[in-house]
Amino acid sequence: MATTTSPIAAAPPAPPSLFSRKPYYTLLTVTGFALLTLAGFVILIMGLQAGDLSELGMFIVFFLVPGVLGMILPWRFARWGAILPVLLALALAAMILPFMGFALLHPEGGLEFVLALLFFAGAALGIVGGVVCTIQGFRRTARPGATLLQRRAYGGGLVLLVGLIAASFVLTALARTALAADVRAGTTEVQVKDFSFTTRLLRVSAGETVRLAVRNDDTALHTFTLPEAGVDIVIPAGTERLVEFTAPAAGTYTWYCVPHTTITDAGPEGMVGTLSVTP
Repeated sequence: MATTTSPIAAAPPAPPSLFSRKPYYTLLTVTGFALLTLAGFVILIMGLQAGDLSELGMFIVFFLVPGVLGMILPWRFARWGAILPVLLALALAAMILPFMGFALLHPEGGLEFVLALLFFAGAALGIVGGVVCTIQGFRRTARPGATLLQRRAYGGGLVLLVGLIAASFVLTALARTALAADVRAGTTEVQVKDFSFTTRLLRVSAGETVRLAVRNDDTALHTFTLPEAGVDIVIPAGTERLVEFTAPAAGTYTWYCVPHTTITDAGPEGMVGTLSVTP
């Protein structure tokens, strides 16, 4: 007696992934501009925390507009869609990159580090991906899909980015410390608030040992930098640091915050204070 076997039901097709829908470099471009948009949101949050609504205009003009264009146009128009966003990203990078290198070297800087990280990663992916996908579009060589190596690089890069952001928040929280009472004894208190030193002038004698208790009550990382006395102390947000040095020779000197000061021919300008040393 012959037996019959029931047919095996075919497995349903796997849902299409982003890699199968669009070329790899188009996806890189869109991801880069998404990160730039996130960087804009970080700037907006920092501005709101500081009570400065002027950051809203900067967010819209310099981050939201290029970011939205960079996420939509390359996705819809393969041949020319990335040209305008890439040009906007290049202009933005030329304006902002020189001011973000310091923040990128200090993960304990909290939101400033996150902002720099998102901006560097977003600009790199958006510009490089945009240039390549534009060339592929005009050559008509762009094809949906990605190699295994490309998929792993994409996923690994995002995991690394999230890991660095998480590590920054941990380091920022651990950095929030205050000086012990015995260390603070005999110091001059200097508060950092609203991107300014509350003590703008110190008068000391040459050779005198100067001891300052500098507390950062801003939401951003600052430094107390006085090159003539060999002082360059990083002070994360919510942190108090002891600044101790021997006063240099008689004269007038300027201390400043590195990331929030511009060095000009006339000297530091921006977040500064003056040390007056008498003989």
